[in-house]
Amino acid sequence: MSNIHVIIMCDSYKKNINHLKTLFNSFDITVLSEKEIISKKSLLSYDEYKEKYNYLQALKMARLDDRPCLIIKNTSLCLLNPDDLKNYILDVLNMDIDLCFLCTWQDECHKYINDTTHVKWTQHSHATQAILYKTNHSKKSIYKFLYESKSSLSSSIKYNIHQLKAIVFTPNIIHFDISQATSNEDYHKVNCCLPVPISAKPINTTNNAAWIIIIMIFIVLLAVLVPYFRHSNKL
Repeated sequence: MSNIHVIIMCDSYKKNINHLKTLFNSFDITVLSEKEIISKKSLLSYDEYKEKYNYLQALKMARLDDRPCLIIKNTSLCLLNPDDLKNYILDVLNMDIDLCFLCTWQDECHKYINDTTHVKWTQHSHATQAILYKTNHSKKSIYKFLYESKSSLSSSIKYNIHQLKAIVFTPNIIHFDISQATSNEDYHKVNCCLPVPISAKPINTTNNAAWIIIIMIFIVLLAVLVPYFRHSNKL
């Protein structure tokens, strides 16, 4: 038995399954087909609710196993060969972490904390394309966050991930397959990072003080010269 369990979340299109099976051929693989939702009691859209529901099913399965578990969507691609990918995964499992994002999108990358060349510490990542859960604590925590939250899958993770020891690969080692985009939001998944907010330009207090002095001198000159010219005109 492999020391890592890989759960491939499979949508109705079933693309990339063989590609992912080849990538993770040295690990135990389970293909979990998504379920359609007949009805929902949520303010989330149908797609958001279905995504969250099916991810909870994957986590429920992962919690039954004490081994580290990678939950990956079949909309994933990887440019690495199987051996290199395996080595990257085994390397991070030697670190003191709860979980690892193999893919990120629309992230606040400027807030990462350096660790090694390939991974950074994060407290705000939310991409659910491929997440490696090292500990049972991380599986149970994320399951609890999702179950109790009324937000979408990504938002639920983003606002609770700071409670876990999480890292990200930089650059990504797993990528969203853009050919499987079905919404405008999907096209944003090719961008790993959000633009860095531009701080307001600092005020140049030296120049401001100079202008104030010039204006004050001008006012004083006017106060002196106006009465003088009035007196001259009277003469």
